[in-house]
Amino acid sequence: YKTLEYNPGLRPQLMCGSPQEIASDPFFGDHGFDVAVPEKSGWRSMTDFELSGQRHTIWTHLALHANDQLRMKMAWSLSQIISVGLPDERPVDDFEDTEAYLAFYDMFVNNGFGSFRQLMTEFSFSYIMARWLSFEDNRSLQYNINKDGSANYPDENFAREIMQLFSVGLYKLNMDGSKVVENGKAVDTYSIEDIVSYSRAWTGFVKRSIRGGVASGSKGWLSKSMDPLKIDVDKRDWFPKTNLDGGFIGDKVALCADLPSKHFIRAGATYKLLGRSGTPELHEDNHVWAQNPDLLQLDLDSTSPLYAKLCEADASGGCTFPAKVVLDQNLVYNEAAKNGSEYAVDTIRAVRMKVGNLSIWYEYIRVPCVEHAFFRDAKRVIQGNMKNKAEQSPNMCANPKLEAATPLCSDIGWETNESANGVIYCHYNAERVKYESAVEICEANGMEQSYPWILKQYRAGPCAEGIQDREFRMWANAECGLKVKVELELGQIAIVHSPGPDRVGNVNVEKHVDIDSDNFFMVPWEGSGHVALNDCLSISSCYVHGDNYCICDTDATESIVYSSSGEVASIDDITSSLHIGAIDPSAFDAGTYSDLGNCGIQGVTVYSKAGDCSSLELDTIFAFEQNTKPIFLKNSKSTVSIPGSAFQFRNPVHFISLSDPEARDAYYETDEVLDSLFYHPSSPPFLAIRLLQRFGVSNPSPDFIARVATAYKTGSFLEFGSNKYGDLGATVAAILLDKESRSVVLDADQASGHLREPLIKVISLFRSMGLRYEMPLQITTLINMGGKIGQGSFEYPSVFSFFLPEFSPPGVVNQAGLVSPEAMVLQGNNMLFLLEAYFNTVKFGIVDCFKMDSFESWDSGNLFSCPSMEGDTSSTPARLSYWPQSVASVDNIIDELDILLTSGRLQDRNRAMIKSIVYPLMGDIPKAVRATQQLILSTPEYHSTTLPRKQDNARELTGYTTKHKAPYKAVVILMMRGGVDSWNMLVPKGQCVTADAYEEYVEARGEVHAIPQGNLTSISAVGSSQDCAEFGVNVNFRLLADLYNQGQALFMANTGVLAEPVTKHGGWKEGLRPFAHNTMKELFYTADVYGEKPGTGVMGRLLDALNQNGLQTSANNVGHGMTMLSGDQAFNNPVYTVSTKDPSELNKYPTIDNLIDVVKTLNGVGDISNSMMSEHWSSRVSSALFENEQMQEIAAIPEFELTDYPVSVKLSESFKAIAGYMKSRDYRKVNREVFFLSQGGFDMHNENLLHEKFPETNDALEGFIQELKTQGLWNSTVIVMGSDFGRSMNANSNGGTDHAWGGHYFMAGGSLKGGRIIGEYPTPLGPESDFWTKRGRWIPTTPWEAIWNGVAQWMGVHDDEELDGVLPNRKSFGLCDLFTDKDLFVDGACQCIQGINEQYTMCDDITYSPTSFPTTSPSMSPTGSPTSTPTADLPDDGS
Repeated sequence: YKTLEYNPGLRPQLMCGSPQEIASDPFFGDHGFDVAVPEKSGWRSMTDFELSGQRHTIWTHLALHANDQLRMKMAWSLSQIISVGLPDERPVDDFEDTEAYLAFYDMFVNNGFGSFRQLMTEFSFSYIMARWLSFEDNRSLQYNINKDGSANYPDENFAREIMQLFSVGLYKLNMDGSKVVENGKAVDTYSIEDIVSYSRAWTGFVKRSIRGGVASGSKGWLSKSMDPLKIDVDKRDWFPKTNLDGGFIGDKVALCADLPSKHFIRAGATYKLLGRSGTPELHEDNHVWAQNPDLLQLDLDSTSPLYAKLCEADASGGCTFPAKVVLDQNLVYNEAAKNGSEYAVDTIRAVRMKVGNLSIWYEYIRVPCVEHAFFRDAKRVIQGNMKNKAEQSPNMCANPKLEAATPLCSDIGWETNESANGVIYCHYNAERVKYESAVEICEANGMEQSYPWILKQYRAGPCAEGIQDREFRMWANAECGLKVKVELELGQIAIVHSPGPDRVGNVNVEKHVDIDSDNFFMVPWEGSGHVALNDCLSISSCYVHGDNYCICDTDATESIVYSSSGEVASIDDITSSLHIGAIDPSAFDAGTYSDLGNCGIQGVTVYSKAGDCSSLELDTIFAFEQNTKPIFLKNSKSTVSIPGSAFQFRNPVHFISLSDPEARDAYYETDEVLDSLFYHPSSPPFLAIRLLQRFGVSNPSPDFIARVATAYKTGSFLEFGSNKYGDLGATVAAILLDKESRSVVLDADQASGHLREPLIKVISLFRSMGLRYEMPLQITTLINMGGKIGQGSFEYPSVFSFFLPEFSPPGVVNQAGLVSPEAMVLQGNNMLFLLEAYFNTVKFGIVDCFKMDSFESWDSGNLFSCPSMEGDTSSTPARLSYWPQSVASVDNIIDELDILLTSGRLQDRNRAMIKSIVYPLMGDIPKAVRATQQLILSTPEYHSTTLPRKQDNARELTGYTTKHKAPYKAVVILMMRGGVDSWNMLVPKGQCVTADAYEEYVEARGEVHAIPQGNLTSISAVGSSQDCAEFGVNVNFRLLADLYNQGQALFMANTGVLAEPVTKHGGWKEGLRPFAHNTMKELFYTADVYGEKPGTGVMGRLLDALNQNGLQTSANNVGHGMTMLSGDQAFNNPVYTVSTKDPSELNKYPTIDNLIDVVKTLNGVGDISNSMMSEHWSSRVSSALFENEQMQEIAAIPEFELTDYPVSVKLSESFKAIAGYMKSRDYRKVNREVFFLSQGGFDMHNENLLHEKFPETNDALEGFIQELKTQGLWNSTVIVMGSDFGRSMNANSNGGTDHAWGGHYFMAGGSLKGGRIIGEYPTPLGPESDFWTKRGRWIPTTPWEAIWNGVAQWMGVHDDEELDGVLPNRKSFGLCDLFTDKDLFVDGACQCIQGINEQYTMCDDITYSPTSFPTTSPSMSPTGSPTSTPTADLPDDGS
C-alpha cells in the first residue's frame, strides 16, 4: 500500500525506518502482524482481540523458544523498572498499536547488555512513553502565555517518574544501597522545585510527520508511534534549569563564547547529510529559503578541505556522501583554501556541495555549549521593520561574543541622518555573526554597524530579499541592559532585558524577557541569601514591582578560582569548585595551550595558555576522567552582583539561546538532563537494587549491592563489560556471577531468595514440562494474565509496574525488616486461579474452555470441547509433553521433577508426603506423574527460591464461634487512586464575606479548567464556619450533593497528611517525598508519619483496639487495601479478601481426590526457622483457601444472595461484593468491620476527566447505599473517601493538573451530622494565603488524624491511650482540633472539653449486654511462629 505497484502515479520516496525496524509481510497469514492492504484483504483482517493478542503472542513465543534467554530475562526485568501501562488504562488505547508496543519492548532487548544511557534516550523519545506519562506536546509556560494568555505550567508527570522510578529514586543512596543520612534523616534526592525545573526540560516533544510505508495503512498516525519524537523548539522552555546538585543543567559544559574561531572545521564538529534539501533539521530556517535561487547560499569549493571530508571519495574519486561526518581532528587550511567561502564566516548552518548538476546539502551541528544568562556589554538585537523611527517588533539583548544576529549597516553619519536606511549584508542567507564581525562586515562595505532610523527588512539588501518579517534578528548599535527579577518569597529569579525605548520613546520588549516575565528559576545565592522586601526598598539599583517582586540592575564578572595548583587537593575539589566547562584543548590551534602535566594533582592534566603550575590563569583547563567520561573544566567562576549591595549569585547557564533558539540546543539540553540523572551518585545503587530484585534477590546484602553498583559504574565485571559507565552487561554479570548468587550456604538463610513472579512461574512450567502445540498456528498468548494471576506481558497496571521494590507485606517479612515486592500480587483470587490453572494444565493441557481456569487466552470461539476426564488432552490445542527419564520408582519421578520444578529444593517432609500419595498410583504411571507434578506445583519450594522448614500439620483457621450482642458498625474506605482533583469537586459559589471566592477560584484554575457555575449543584454552608455560605458540588456527582442536602454527607475541606500544623513560611517541605504516589498513599494508609507503628495501617490498628475491647472485628480488602487494614501481628487479626468474583471451584476431575487438603498440609505450619518467603507464601495460600471455603459456604445460603443489584461499572462490582459480605455479618459473627475498595484513573495530568469518573462513582455509590438501606445498615455504616493527595490549582499545559497536597474529601452515612463543610476551606483562594504554595499546591489545614479520631470513637475506641495507639501522631495537634464522634455523628459518645489550662475528652458510658468473651479471630494454630499473614495488596499505582 502506498507503493508504486498500487499507486503508479506517486513519485518515488526515500523510506527511512525506525531503529531496528523491519518491514511487515501483509501476506503472512493469521497470527502475523495485521496491516492495511485494501487491494488484497480489505482494511483489516483481524479482530480487536487478535490485534491486542499479537504482542502477547510474540512475547510468550520468545520467552519459550528464544536462544538468548538471558537477554530475554534482562529485557523483562528492565521493562518492569521502566514500564508503560495497560493500553486500556490510559490514552494509549489502540489495539492496532501492537507493533509500537513491541518496538518499545525491543528497546530493552536491544540494550539489555548495552548502555543504560542509550536506553534512557530511547525511552525518553518514545511516543508510547510520551503518551503514557503525558509529555507529548507538553508546552512551556511562555508558549502558553504567547498562545492564549494562559499561565499553564508544563506537565510534571514524566519529570517526576523518570527520577523516582527510572533512575535515581526518592532518597540519596550510598553505593551499598543504604540511605544517605544527615541530622538523623534520610536525604531526599530531589525536591518539588527540582520536579518543576525538570518538567521544563520535558517540553516541546512532538510527533513526527507521517511517513510512507505499509505500517501507515488507512491510519497514518500509527506509523508515528514507531518513530522517536522530535523537539519543537518553539514549545520548549528556553530558560536555565536547576539540576539535582543545586547547580544548573549545563554546568561543566563549555561556554559558547569560548568556542575557538572557525569551530566548524575543528575536531568534534559534526555534519549531517540533508540530501537534496537544503533546509536544516536542527536549525530554525524557513524551508523555502534553500529553494529560492535569489538567496545567497554557502557553497563549498571542490578544493576545500571541508568538501573533501564531506565527499569521502571512493577509489574512483566519486563522492560517497556519508550520512554523518564527525571531524576527528582540526582541518588544515592552507593560504589558498582560506579563500574558500566557509573560511570567511563565523559559523555555518548548512553547506551546499555541487557535483555536476547535483546539489547535496549538509547541516553543520555545533558541539554542545551553553550561554551565561547575564553578561556584560550587551547589545540590542531587533527584528522586523522600523517605521516613522519606531520599531515595529519586540526587541531584546544579546551577547556580542556570540553568533546571534546579522549585521545591520547604514551609511556613515547614520546617528544624525533621519533618512538613514538599514542594509543587511551576509555571506549566506540567515547568517549569524558576532557583533565584532558585524562591524567588520559593515566596514568592508563602506558602511557602519548601526541602529537605523528606517528599516524595511524585506528590502534591506540581498540578504533580506524575500524574507518574511521577524525571521531573524539584527545587531543594533545600541546598548542593552540586563536586570534580574527576584521573587521575594523564595528568591527565585527571572531574566529581564532592558533595551530601552526606541527613537519615539516606545519600549517594546519580547514577552519572555520583559518585566512581567514569569519564567522563574532557582539560583544559588551567596552569603546571607536572597533579596527581601526591605532590601529592595533600600538598594538604589532596585525597585519593587507588583506585590512580590524586586527588579534590580546586574553586573556579571568572571574571576579566577585557583591561583596555584597547590590550592587543589583532588579531583573532588575541582568538581565542587569549578562549574564552567572548557573546550578540549586539542580543538585549538597548535601552540594555543601547553600541557603542564598533573601539577601534583593525581588523575588530572593541566593545560595553560601562558602560566605554569604555580601561576594558573583564568583560561587554565583541568582535564580528567570521571565515571569513564572525559571532563574539561575552566579555572573560572562567573558571579552576578546587584550593584550597591552585597547580594550576588552564581551566573546561571542555559543551552537554548533566548534570542535565537535552535532545536539543536534543545536536544543537547535533553542529553544533559539525562546525563544529570545517569551520572547521579544514587543511580548505580538504585538500579543495582532493582535489577537484583528482578533477578531473584529481594533483600540483597549491602556488600552485594555495592559490588553490582560498582560493576555498573566501572562498566566491568571479570571479563565482561565495555569499561564504560552504565554498562548493563557488566551489571548482570555481577549479579549472576557474584559469590552471593552462587553460594549454596545462603539457600538456608531465612531471609534469602524471593517469591517467584507469577508469569515467570508459568513460563517455567511450560519450558520445563515441554509445552507442545497440537496445532502449528495456535500459539499461547497469555493475554489478560494480569487480572488472573497478577502479572502479564504488556499489562503493567501503572508506571509503578507490578510490584513496589520497597513493599514489605505484614507478617514475618515485615517483622524482620525485609521486603518482598512480589507479595503485592498475592491476592487470594490470583493464587487460587494460578493453582487451578496449573492443575488443569497438567491434567488436560492448555484448555480452551470458559468453565475452567486456564492459561488459554486466544478467542477460538470454542473450537475445542471442555474436557471431562482426568488426563484427557485430546480436546486441547496444547499439552505438556514431559515424560520422566525413569519411571522405575516413585523416587525417580519425584527426584527428576524436583530438579525441573524447584531446582532440587524439595524438603524431606514434603517429599515424604508426596511419595506417600503417589506411591499407590504407580499402577498407572501417567497418572502418578500427573499427581507428582500437581503436588510439587503446590509446594512453597516451587513458589519461592528458599528452603522451607515446616511441620506436618495444616494451618488451622477459624472464625468467631459465638455472636456478640454489640450493634454492628462498618467503615467503608473509598480510595480514589491517583490523586483526585477535588478542587473541581467542591467549589465556593457565593455569599462570601471577604471576597468573591468563585472569581478567585476561576483566576487560580484558569477559565478553561474552572467549572462554570451552571455545572455546580448548590449546597448551603451556613453553620459550617466557612467564609462562603454557598458552595457548589460538581454536577456529575449529583448523589453527593443530594446526600449533603439531606444531612447524610459532609465535606472535609483542605485535608491531608500532616506531621504538625505548618504554613508556607517554614518547615512544610520536610518529609513529603515530593508528593509521590506511593509515599503519600503510604502516609494516608498508615497515619503514622514518624513510623512509630511499622507494618500497620490506621484501620488495622483501629480494629486491633476494638478487638482487644471485646468486639468481633473483620478487616476486608476488595483491592489495594492491605497496608491500611493491617494490624499489629501480635494480635493475629488477618485481612480477608472480599472478591468480586464467585468463589472458585477447585480440583475439577481430580487426579487426587483430596488434593486441596493435601495442599494445606504441604503449606502447613512453619517451624521457627522457616524461610520467610516460604512462610509468607504458605500462610497466604492457606488464607486464600480458607476465604474461598467460607465464601462457598456463604454463597450456598440463599438469603445472602443479592438480587437486582445494579452493576453498571467496575466500581459497582466492588460495592456489590461489600454489600453481599455485609449481609453475611451475623453468619460470620462480626460486629465491627472495615472495608477498603478503590477506584483508579484519577491521576489526570493529561486531561481533566472528572466528567467521566464522577458519574461512575455516583452510580456505584447510589446502588450501594440503596442496598445498605434495604439491609437496614445505612445508619450503621460510614463511607470515607480518600485519595493520594490533592492536585495543583493551576492547570498544566496538557489541560490536566499535577501532584499537590491538601484536598477536599467527603464522608457519607445515615448517622452523620451531615450538611456541613468541616475544616477550613482556604480563603483567600490565591497566593496571599499562608497555605498556598507555588502553582496552588495547598498545605492542608486539617490533618487526617482529626477525621480518624472521630471515626475511631464512633466505632468504639474511647480511651485516650488507645486512641494514641491507633493514631500515634495524634498528640502533634491540639486535642480539641481533632473531631470527636459527637462532632461527626448524631449518635456520637465523645466530646472534647476545653478547660482552663487543659483539654480533655469526655465520653458517654456505653455497655452491651449480654456480652460474650471474644475468640481470637481468625486464629491459626499452633502459634509458636508467625503463621498468619493478611491478604497481599495489589500494586499501589498512580492510575
